[in-house]
Amino acid sequence: ALVELGVQYSVIESPISDLKLDAIGVSRETMLERIAKAMRFADEHGIHAAFFGVDSTRADPAFFGQVYETAVEAGAKEVVVVDTLGIASPEAVRDLVGATLQYVDGLPVHFHGHNDFGMATASATAAVRAGATWVHGTINGMGERAGNANLGEVAVALRALYGVETNLRLDRIRAVAERVRELSGYEL
Repeated sequence: ALVELGVQYSVIESPISDLKLDAIGVSRETMLERIAKAMRFADEHGIHAAFFGVDSTRADPAFFGQVYETAVEAGAKEVVVVDTLGIASPEAVRDLVGATLQYVDGLPVHFHGHNDFGMATASATAAVRAGATWVHGTINGMGERAGNANLGEVAVALRALYGVETNLRLDRIRAVAERVRELSGYEL
């Protein structure tokens, strides 16, 4: 469908923790084959694909490395470390992003974190400090369950605490947050 639509950029997701694999009845070996096939297909059709390992933070570390190396060898142009349930501490995210950088031979690493334990901003900040190029997040931290990393908070924390600049216009954050709140009906 992506080829038919002429999509040039895509995220390709696959669950990689044993808990998620067991839930869908797929073995590690089968998932590795699926990941390689999907990434190779995207690459062969000129799609710049980022591999998104669902439930990365609960994956077996050895399998995690194998998955990300497989995705890159098959053609992934970027990868995403994913804290699907928002359970990782900032230190764990830092370590996982750092390890991922070793698996991907210089490709951009993203971090996608949820806020179930109120750690999404701290974890996203730790991911950037560990070398992540991109942070996934939302305005006002909106998202399923407890939400995602709040991009305004992440940008302010990076600038104020670590001197790291982002491309966000911080002078517009309050207005954007208010407008999104109005349009979505999402109360802070």
